[in-house]
Amino acid sequence: PMVEALGSLLTRSRHRAVEVGLLLHVLAGIFFGMFYTWALMAIGQPGVVMCLFLGVLIGLLHGILFSICLIVIVAESHPLEEFKQASIVVAFVHALAHVIYGALVGFVIGLSGLVHSIS
Repeated sequence: PMVEALGSLLTRSRHRAVEVGLLLHVLAGIFFGMFYTWALMAIGQPGVVMCLFLGVLIGLLHGILFSICLIVIVAESHPLEEFKQASIVVAFVHALAHVIYGALVGFVIGLSGLVHSIS
């Protein structure tokens, strides 16, 4: 549903909403993956556990910010009625997904040794 909600926010209909939403979500995942990598390298704390922890922290902040945007901006102005029903539960699940994403990115960056290469 999140991919369809994102796509239909831009297409203003269900037509091609899944394709548009999926493309945007993948591109955002790549962009934010690069941002998380840059942030972890800038912080410079080597080690898998520390990168995992910092990834979770960045994911939590990212998730809270985007959940607020989801509730306040997207739900109120979405063109399709069914996506105007974003609740606190939807926001919580959305934030949790960002925490998991941050954990995965942090874990992979920690394993990669990228932080070691600049410290």
